[in-house]
Formats: sequence, C-alpha cells, structure tokens
Amino acid sequence: MKELNRIITIYSADNAAPLTIYEPIGTIEQKKNESSSQRFKLSEIGSILVEKNTSGVTVNIHCADSSRCMSLIKNDMSTSMMPSDAFFFNDARAANTFAKRLEELIAKYPSDRKPVQAQLLKVKESIESAPSNEKNTGVASSQKTTPPTKNKREEDDEQDADDQEAKKEKSAVREKKAPLTEAEAKERAINRRKQKEDDDADNAEERENKKAASKDKEAIDNSATEGLTEPVCKQLLAIIKAGKDSKFKDIEGKETNPTTKINESKLKLKGAKRSYLSWYKKERAFLAEYKTLIDHELILIEFEKLQTELEDCLEGGWEDIDHSSDEMYANVSEEVKDVEYKFTSDPTRPSLRIMINTDQSKRYTLFVRIQ
Repeated sequence: MKELNRIITIYSADNAAPLTIYEPIGTIEQKKNESSSQRFKLSEIGSILVEKNTSGVTVNIHCADSSRCMSLIKNDMSTSMMPSDAFFFNDARAANTFAKRLEELIAKYPSDRKPVQAQLLKVKESIESAPSNEKNTGVASSQKTTPPTKNKREEDDEQDADDQEAKKEKSAVREKKAPLTEAEAKERAINRRKQKEDDDADNAEERENKKAASKDKEAIDNSATEGLTEPVCKQLLAIIKAGKDSKFKDIEGKETNPTTKINESKLKLKGAKRSYLSWYKKERAFLAEYKTLIDHELILIEFEKLQTELEDCLEGGWEDIDHSSDEMYANVSEEVKDVEYKFTSDPTRPSLRIMINTDQSKRYTLFVRIQ
C-alpha cells in the first residue's frame, strides 16, 4: 500500500488522493473530492487494464462479472454503485508498476474466480528497474537487500522522510509537465462527463436509499454522550467488575420495561447510543447498542474499529472465540462478525461479546453484550 500511494503522490495526473486500506476485510477507500469518496473490496475486482491516451496513461479497474461493486459515497451518506474506476498517471512505467502492485494486493484477498492479472502497456522498463541515479523518479534501485528490523519510531521517521521526498519529486515532475493541448483537455472533459453520466444512471436507486441513509447518519451523529467522561477502558472494566461482583446490580438504573425487567445502566460505554441491562438465556446481561446502518460493508468497518478499541482494553488472560461459524448463522449468506472474549483463569468474570445483528429489513446493528 505504501508503494501504491507513493506512485499516486508522484505521478498522478489529476492530483488524486492517497488510498486507505481496511486490511481485515480487504476494502480500499479513496477520497474523490470534498463531497464524496469511493470504496471497493479487493476480492470483487475482476480486471486491471493499463491504457495510453492523449493526456497520459490510465489504469482501469473493473468489477468482476459485470457487477457494480464500487460504492461512491457522498457526505450525506447517499450511495451510488459503479462498475469501474480509473487512475490517471503521467508516466507509463509508473502506471504499469501501480497496476502490478494492485494485482499483488488483490491476490491477498482471494475469491472463487480466476486470479486477476494486470494487462500492462509495453514499455522499456518499469519504474522499479530504473537506474538509481535517474532524476525525478522517486524510486530507488531494484537491488534487493534484507532490511534490518525497525522500531515504530524509526518507521515513523522514515515515513516522514519519504513524504517530504515524494513532495519534492512531485514538484519536480510538475515543473517539467507541459500544458495540456486542446485535444488533451477535450479528452479529459469527456472522461469527466462519462463519470457524471455513470453517477446519474444510479439516481433512482440513490433516491430510494437516501432517506434511510440520512437516518443512519443522524443515528451516528447523535450517539449518546452522557456519562462518558471516563476513558472507554475504565468504563469497560468497571462494567465487567460489576457483573462479577453483583450481577450488574451495582450499576442498575431506572426500570424502563417492567414486563421484561429492562433497566437503564448507570455506566455507559463511550460511543454507544444506548446502554442498558437486560436478560439473555435467563441471565442478567449488560448491552450497548452502537450503530445501525443499511450498508453491510460500512458496518463491517465499524465492527473492526470497535473490536480494536475494546481489545486494547483487555489485559492478558483473555481468550477470543470466533462464533461466526456457529449453527445460528448457517443460513446467513453475508460475512458474519461475532467474537466473544473470555477470561480463562476466572470463570466467574463475565465474557465480552461483540456482534452484528441483522433485522428483517436488512438493517445491521453493531452491539456489545457483557454477561
């Protein structure tokens, strides 16, 4: 990913933003402009094609099976699905290297389809094989050595140095870049018009989803903030302790449903829109509901963020159990996320479970249960 972004920084013909990867699920995200970003799964890409045009070189990526796998997400959370995307470069060797690195990244997230092989332009050499003294390429010699192990501070310093070098190299490339000809400007305008037509083609679907998506955004923005003055780790461990010491009696608040004996919780988890005490399999449990979304890919990303945050709070001795293959999910076609953490040396300590629940209207809710 670092090399992909390095190539974008130095050789992008349209000042494209860098890529972000959510590694556990293999999702790429890129900011397109101030009002929208694009997201796609690497496992759903079917082809990569490098093509030359009058204004430079384009790396075209297409969804597999003629599907629309790329989500163009606007700031209001409305989403349009696209069948392809393109990266524009001013150097053919850079475009070839970008396509090859993207192919290698896709291979890390295999599907049941034939492996993706990038179709490259025929050029003398790729940027990775250029001589180390070549000016303004920003790419070192291809001689392979085994780098020494670096600590995090060294890696951060190296990244800062790389960023500064990339900015200087990109500036040098731009100084040499000739103004666009009339034909080049016309072709770029055609490309932009085609992108707009693709966006407009999905307006009907966008209108249907916009209302529900706006509610999703409102739910995210209005996440509860009361009782959140303590760090999330301190909150989490205090709730677990209350479960061990008193079956959550110590944090039991106002009763909200006398029939089901649901109570408010005096302690809340940061970011949860609702925290309460209920019952599960005839035992008292603490529940925290986070976000409810209609986009499955978005809720998976939120799961990974929450899981990382809560895992960092658990000291040694906790064992994680993946329940995604349990019988209760046998008929679920989408990716399942359900992980439980148990303290192995003390069975009286409550377990922590992070899950995604799906209702009949295909809305996904991220929640935590401590029991």
